[in-house]
Amino acid sequence: MSQYSIDVEVNNDKFTVLVGYDNPLHRYYLVVERFIASDEDEIDDENFYLYTNLSDNKLVSEPHNYRDLGYFKNALKNLNIKIPELIWENVQRDKYLDD
Repeated sequence: MSQYSIDVEVNNDKFTVLVGYDNPLHRYYLVVERFIASDEDEIDDENFYLYTNLSDNKLVSEPHNYRDLGYFKNALKNLNIKIPELIWENVQRDKYLDD
């Protein structure tokens, strides 16, 4: 399984983006977590995750999108989050190395 992590800031809010390819399941994944400073109180999962593929109802009804990297690029675009193209290229390469 591959995983790439990058910290981003959107409208003064900080997030960590985790994206990669899960070899055993043969699918991509994406998680966007809120950055929590060490002096902040813990928050529940609903407020901690801005996005996670595990909570994406469209993926439940259309699971073929797990194999479409563009689906996850659009998910980040809808959140106004950009990550370097090199990360997307690396994730796509990881899938092809698995095939």
